[in-house]
Amino acid sequence: MKFHNLIELDLNGNLISTLPEEIGKLKRLKKLYLFGNSLTSIPPQIGGCTSLEIINLKSNKISKLPPEIANLKKLKLLDLRNNPISSEEITKIKNILPNCIILSD
Repeated sequence: MKFHNLIELDLNGNLISTLPEEIGKLKRLKKLYLFGNSLTSIPPQIGGCTSLEIINLKSNKISKLPPEIANLKKLKLLDLRNNPISSEEITKIKNILPNCIILSD
């Protein structure tokens, strides 16, 4: 089964601890919901999801995002609330994605 045409992926509340590198193959993905999992990182391949507009990473264990997040030029909303991410990292992300709303604690 292939998911290359997937537009929305909702994996909220599934205790996921890692995302597969193949996530980067979802070129048409616009909405990625990962609220309430156990993610500690996001693979750099996320930069391949160039159609992404919304990423919800609220309530995970993420302290840093990969530099490839800069490839997500269409990103409008990034929810990082309730993650152990520093204010310095949030500032860095805001500078990389100036047109994106970043929600953080």
